[in-house]
Amino acid sequence: MLQNIPTHVIAGPLGAGKTTLIRHLLAQRPAHERWAVLINEFGLVGLDAALLSRDEDGIAIGEVAGGCLCCVNGMPFQVGLGRLLRKSRPDRLFIEPSGLGHPLQLLAQLQQAPWAGVLTIKPFLMVVDAQSMARDEPLPEAQQQAFDVSESVVFNKSEVVDEKCKLLITNKFKDKKIIWAVQGKVPFSSLPGSPEQIVDSPVEEDRIVDNLESSPGILWTDPGQPICLAQQGGEVGVLAGAGTRANSFIHSGYRRSCAHGPGVAPRVLSTAWMAGNHSMG
Repeated sequence: MLQNIPTHVIAGPLGAGKTTLIRHLLAQRPAHERWAVLINEFGLVGLDAALLSRDEDGIAIGEVAGGCLCCVNGMPFQVGLGRLLRKSRPDRLFIEPSGLGHPLQLLAQLQQAPWAGVLTIKPFLMVVDAQSMARDEPLPEAQQQAFDVSESVVFNKSEVVDEKCKLLITNKFKDKKIIWAVQGKVPFSSLPGSPEQIVDSPVEEDRIVDNLESSPGILWTDPGQPICLAQQGGEVGVLAGAGTRANSFIHSGYRRSCAHGPGVAPRVLSTAWMAGNHSMG
């Protein structure tokens, strides 16, 4: 049964060190557990995926390229996460959305169908650059919204921040649990929601596939933008690549508009998109 998988969303702006942090967390995996990671790098070829080991026993890596985690209703996300779960059957899941994405929207959707009951969402972890925060450099709007409601924040690259700045940051954000990190080294025990308390709530295993096949999708077409919506005016060909990577190709006659935030209604794609994907077994 795929049910109640402890799920940690590791959010933060581009360059904060999310992938490095996840690498250190993976190194702390108990030998008897299987862990999975779904990452989202901005572009056709995810650079972050290259930094993570794909072959280590007990760890499975999935990738959704092209900013698709910005919109969790997107078919590439639904297929990518569903396939990763069915293939790896993890004891724990980590999700790293793009720094251009919307962590709060992602968290809300992960607690709804088809993932409700399959995933147990833990309080998310925010990762920021300590030096940038010490300089009061603004975060992107979506990341700032996530930061404002976060309970735990990793101030990464803290080796370049002196004690005076650390004290100022600590006093400024008294409502948050601050974790100082050097090169993303964070004890797993410091993650929100650890240790785990398992709740027994049976969920049918095939639920993921059933819901995926009826989910609306969003067509991403441009690696230079986080999300692109395509309005039909020509033919669309969709090709699913190996693993969990899905690439979309668009022909002439389409008008594209890019959405960086929630609240934009995506066009519904035919479930024929699924035909290009291999079985999730």
